[in-house]
Amino acid sequence: MKIATKIIHDGEIKSEYNPISIPVYRTSTFGFDSVEEFKAIRKKLYQGDQAFNYTRISNPTCYALEKKIAMLENAEAAVTAGSGMGIIGTTLLSFLKKGDHILVDSELYSSTSELVKDVLPTFGVEYTEVDFNKLDLVKKSLKGNTKVVYFESPTNPGLKINDIQKICEIVHRINKNIKVIIDGTITSPYLQQPLSLGCDIVLHSLTKYINGHGDVVGGVASGKQKDIERIRLYGRKMITGSILSPDDAFLVLRGIKTLNLRMQQHCASALAVATYLSKNPYVKKVNYPGLKSHPNYLIAKKQMVHGFGGIISFETNLTCAQTAKFVDSLQLFKVAVSNGDPISLVTHSATMFPDHKPDSFVRFSIGLEDSEDLINDINNAFKKVKSK
Repeated sequence: MKIATKIIHDGEIKSEYNPISIPVYRTSTFGFDSVEEFKAIRKKLYQGDQAFNYTRISNPTCYALEKKIAMLENAEAAVTAGSGMGIIGTTLLSFLKKGDHILVDSELYSSTSELVKDVLPTFGVEYTEVDFNKLDLVKKSLKGNTKVVYFESPTNPGLKINDIQKICEIVHRINKNIKVIIDGTITSPYLQQPLSLGCDIVLHSLTKYINGHGDVVGGVASGKQKDIERIRLYGRKMITGSILSPDDAFLVLRGIKTLNLRMQQHCASALAVATYLSKNPYVKKVNYPGLKSHPNYLIAKKQMVHGFGGIISFETNLTCAQTAKFVDSLQLFKVAVSNGDPISLVTHSATMFPDHKPDSFVRFSIGLEDSEDLINDINNAFKKVKSK
């Protein structure tokens, strides 16, 4: 089946009364008729089978979502968490301990970077940061105690493309036991399949494209059954307790059903807007992997099988104050963090996040509006700035 059909029909679970939509199992615990029945269920649960005794470990609604995402990722299993950072922290703490080393790319989501640089060292975990576009540095930076290699592609917000397959080949050639983990939030499983390119675990913020409606916070990890069960039964159950609520799992399951349609629109509109920006005299540089001017365009084309995503970042030729005025002059874009919503979002990093440079850096999350309307809005915003 094609992916549009698989999104609707694959990964479904049987439920009492055969509902078309999976019910919300809003319960903290599950009751049994005997101690022996509880023991049997617990044994199944710890073997990775479909079984439920306490929602912190597993819940039918969350399990339905995990099974659906595992199908989309071509993974053996998946596990959800209460946020994107919840799944990132839970996953890293599942595979790292005192004395271990993690190798990370020099461009990471800001909260992930803080976790790696400020938090993990307090637990005795060493880190090294290098540019993953420089494959020789990746190879040279691996150590005997390296347990995890972690990166994004595309990166957020710079939209750098890393060669997933080559990175995995280098790492696993040196040590097949190192976990290569990628944050694939920017692409969603519809655009990119990191596990098929050699990654061990792929992470997503469900908050973004997988849910796609701006009304859920969540995260998910997908990979081999053994790795996912460690995240579930050690990292999430014992360390973070960062579970996704059944209500939010239901909303994400509903959002997934339109994933392919939404991603097609996000990608088409983003490419149109990026093309417009690349020719705009007020714009100095555009970062979008779908433009042939992107330094890693050919790698992106190889990896991102159904499009180049809905995120654009760029630098204007304006001052910091003028760039902020441009952002404020937009009518169809809401000033907000996050991405993947139906409505287009914009951030001006220098004013919203003071430590970020350069001053003229802007990120668009292109929504589901008509691209011509978005382009007209951008054009009018530039005109307002330059007319003053």
